[in-house]
Amino acid sequence: NLKLTKIQKLLDSSVAADFDLTQFELDTGKRVVELDTGVLRYIPLTSFIGPSVTKINQHLAYENNIITNIEFSADFSEMTGQTNFRFCKKLKRFFPMTIKGLRVLPKETFLNCESLEGEFSFPDVTNVVEKALQGCSKITKLSLPKVRRIDNCSGMTSLTTLEINPDIEEFASQAFRGATNLKDMNTTCFPQLTNIAYYAFFEAKKNCGDWECPNLTNVGDMAFRQNNISSFKAPKLVNVGKDSFSNCTNLNDVEISEDARIINDNAFSGCSALTSFTPYFPKNLEILGTGAFRDVKISTPPQIISPYLETLSANCLRGPDSRFTGPLDIYSPITVYGSCALFTAINGQVINIYSREVPQTIASGAFGTKRCRINIKKSAALAGWAKLCEGNESKLESYKNNSDYPGEKTIGLLYTPSSAGCSETWHYVVDDTPPSGTSLVIM
Repeated sequence: NLKLTKIQKLLDSSVAADFDLTQFELDTGKRVVELDTGVLRYIPLTSFIGPSVTKINQHLAYENNIITNIEFSADFSEMTGQTNFRFCKKLKRFFPMTIKGLRVLPKETFLNCESLEGEFSFPDVTNVVEKALQGCSKITKLSLPKVRRIDNCSGMTSLTTLEINPDIEEFASQAFRGATNLKDMNTTCFPQLTNIAYYAFFEAKKNCGDWECPNLTNVGDMAFRQNNISSFKAPKLVNVGKDSFSNCTNLNDVEISEDARIINDNAFSGCSALTSFTPYFPKNLEILGTGAFRDVKISTPPQIISPYLETLSANCLRGPDSRFTGPLDIYSPITVYGSCALFTAINGQVINIYSREVPQTIASGAFGTKRCRINIKKSAALAGWAKLCEGNESKLESYKNNSDYPGEKTIGLLYTPSSAGCSETWHYVVDDTPPSGTSLVIM
């Protein structure tokens, strides 16, 4: 058994040639089983055939932009180091396409091998390291039945079929970003999966099905943006990243953890088919980010019940006219109500706020442009409304019976998208006992 350490440059460097060890092995009875570091890196070869090669070392054909064909032994199983075929942009055929015994697919192994074609299988690989297959835009099928972690394999635009280990633990950043034709996965149930990092399936527009991830805790930014999945159930999910599911127009059912604290900006924005979200507001939720549920229609009357919820950001619940089908009850110490029609087209609906905290900011247009009624209840902190309205006739009217709600005492406030008076008014409330039946009418 021999190790090939150098190919002598006998030919003019401008002339490409083929290099085949088959006849050499027949003539000598010896076998070349290993290729040394960078052996094919600077050699003008269009083809290399090593019928007995089972092991290669790092940088083997690094940036060889001439070679189109590489053939090793069917028992090829070992790669050391990294970047073995990085930027071999004309490499079209690689044998074997099923590589058994390999445990790790090293960093940048086939990075930007944009001409590499076929269906590849790595039956024993448990870890696909960063950029190992990035930019392999003509590979159509990938099989990884034992993989536990997949890093950046972005740009596999022709990939249609992915056979994956159901017990995978992590889809790392940009795992299959841009896999725009990925439509066939052997499973979407991943009981051991704990992390789906940022951009993992971004723009994998044909990725569909019902995802079940019972131990998943994190979905990163843009992870599933513009996917075609229909449901996503992750009862331990506590971190929902920015734009993580935005514009998933087929998504209709989502389950996350009661312990989720932040649903980030635009997390479910544009999910126009979403009609079921469990829990509607997690009990430990603190912040609902800007545009989190923008243009989402929830068919059931919502309740916001979260003892820690402090911020409803701009546009976070902005939806179509039928966004709310009944009264909205808020049981939360919310101090910030964001701008730009937080609740669009309430259309006369009643909002009941149960809170001991004084809202510090109600931004312009927070509750839409149509008249609705806000009831402040069980809130010792919101006191002194009678005294306040007497000294602020320009913003508040005296108590009276409102013709739209006869028999109830109300405080009227003229509130339009261009008015921010509500924020100032509530900020300076005094600590007296509020009148019974106090309510606030927003016009």
